[in-house]
Amino acid sequence: MVRHIIKKMRSVFINSNDLNFNNELLSYSGDKFRHLTKVIRIRINERIILFNESAETYLCKIEGIDKKSILFKKIKKEIFKPRYFLSIAIGIVKKEAMERCLRNCMELGISKIYLLKTAFSQDYFELKKRHETIIESGMEQSNFFFKPKVEFISNLEDLDFEEYDNKIVLSTEENQKMDKIQRGHDLLLFGPEGGWSEEEIRFFKAKNLVFFQLETPIMRTPSAICAAVGSYLSLSR
Repeated sequence: MVRHIIKKMRSVFINSNDLNFNNELLSYSGDKFRHLTKVIRIRINERIILFNESAETYLCKIEGIDKKSILFKKIKKEIFKPRYFLSIAIGIVKKEAMERCLRNCMELGISKIYLLKTAFSQDYFELKKRHETIIESGMEQSNFFFKPKVEFISNLEDLDFEEYDNKIVLSTEENQKMDKIQRGHDLLLFGPEGGWSEEEIRFFKAKNLVFFQLETPIMRTPSAICAAVGSYLSLSR
């Protein structure tokens, strides 16, 4: 585990193709070079965490900086392991709200994100380079080094519910009392701004999913994700 060495330390996502150490040294001149030297303004002897899409983390010391490259010295390599494995399925909302959802998911430590086409959702959301950047910057900000997979689901029947131990549907109408949850590989489902249709509710019931209602006024999806994950963590162990 790497949490004990990364607390309050700057971290930077770098694609694995650019993380090739030679005798514990890495000369880096990739697309993060300008950001590191001109925006963050890193300094020689500073320690920093480099990480990639495979959850490999490298505690490094900056040995040198010139006009074209940064020289990192590797101190320690570890594989990041999340404290919990929680996936989220989101009924697709408008672009700006969807981007806020992605940012929130990173700060909440979400392992996988499903984008759902539902009765009241937007039709489609294309994951572009901008959204990859949002995910990566969220990982850097929160020191969460597990890059989630993002998958578009056009039909609820295509979602593999058997993969999960606890399947919980956020609803403004249906509610089932939940005591403590035995935390496993779990899934939270969020409807779009219009909520779930009656047919979708019947589908979830047929799959024996659990319904949960937040004790709050109705929230927008990005806010509901934060509140629901907080409730999930307080109920699970």
